[in-house]
Amino acid sequence: MCHHKYTSDLAGYPGDTVEPGVRSAFSPLFDHSGKRLKPFWTTEGSGTNSRIANGIYRHTLPYARVEDAIETSDRQARYVAAALARGAGKIFYSMHSHTRFGSGNAWRSLVTDEGCVHPSAAAHSAMAWSLGDAGIARRESPAVGVTSYLLKGAGHTVTVLALRPKHALYALPAGGFDLFGNRLPKGTLVGKTLVYLVTP
Repeated sequence: MCHHKYTSDLAGYPGDTVEPGVRSAFSPLFDHSGKRLKPFWTTEGSGTNSRIANGIYRHTLPYARVEDAIETSDRQARYVAAALARGAGKIFYSMHSHTRFGSGNAWRSLVTDEGCVHPSAAAHSAMAWSLGDAGIARRESPAVGVTSYLLKGAGHTVTVLALRPKHALYALPAGGFDLFGNRLPKGTLVGKTLVYLVTP
């Protein structure tokens, strides 16, 4: 089964916009105990609907800032993590809906108006490198307001940490990687964006 969902809501925590969306779409495929009877893939959608703009162009072109490119990037990564956490067996998508600079498009994904790479594509790439073939194993809450998604792959385990909006900073229990794949040492205070803890 294929699942499509576009949202401008933040994802990555219990009860987020992805959770009821998956259950609503596939309600006939759950048994009486709540177990899903058929696998599904997320083959279209994004967490940046109506929010993506032109990334960091404001640093080179004289126009007003209309988006927080880091927040947009985090929304896209959270969307994918949330879909995996709800059981999506695979997620794949393309950069699309670009036309020309200044046109705007609510459905555009991973690119700027005219098709250049948006920072959210870099975050998407870092997430793909971190997760690889890992699939969801379990969801936990290591602290109030912090959700961790444990994913297991061939020879590695990834813990995705997502904090609720405006939550207090959280000290990393181990070294990890930030939204764009930069290393973070143990004890780093994080809070605004996703963090990946990768272990063999």
